[in-house]
Amino acid sequence: VPGYAASGSDNSMLALYTMPTDTATDKLILSAHAYSPYAFAMSDTTDTTFDSADKTSLDSIFSYLKTNYTDKGIGVVMGEASASDKNNLSDRVAWSTYYFTKALESKIPVVLWDNMVTVDNGGNIESGECHGYYNRNENTWYFPTMIEAMMLAVYGESYTSD
Repeated sequence: VPGYAASGSDNSMLALYTMPTDTATDKLILSAHAYSPYAFAMSDTTDTTFDSADKTSLDSIFSYLKTNYTDKGIGVVMGEASASDKNNLSDRVAWSTYYFTKALESKIPVVLWDNMVTVDNGGNIESGECHGYYNRNENTWYFPTMIEAMMLAVYGESYTSD
């Protein structure tokens, strides 16, 4: 069940949400989208660095969801998450590690949003909409280091790409 605009990026929006009454016990989960922190993950190219303020923002979001939902036995799925390609791969790798680690700690599975658009394949870097990860034509990852960072955050050192 999504809240207004499926927003999972803003605690004040989440605080306005009330889960509907579940007539069948434990069958509803909260579905949210969090392109967070927004300036880094979705907005234009003015914020390309993943820094401590961004970590604090993610800490707040995942803490809220954990305290108000998963700790109470209410499931949450992050139905969309991504950080737009702004020619800032190392910062996006850092974002991937942190985001997916916080999600795991909060017991929230994440669905990576992929619109197949990157700066290198013609995406407009100014749009904040370059969320390509998988090249479906060539069956390859555009940014394998990001995918590896996500997988390591979730599966730890037991993960291998083989």
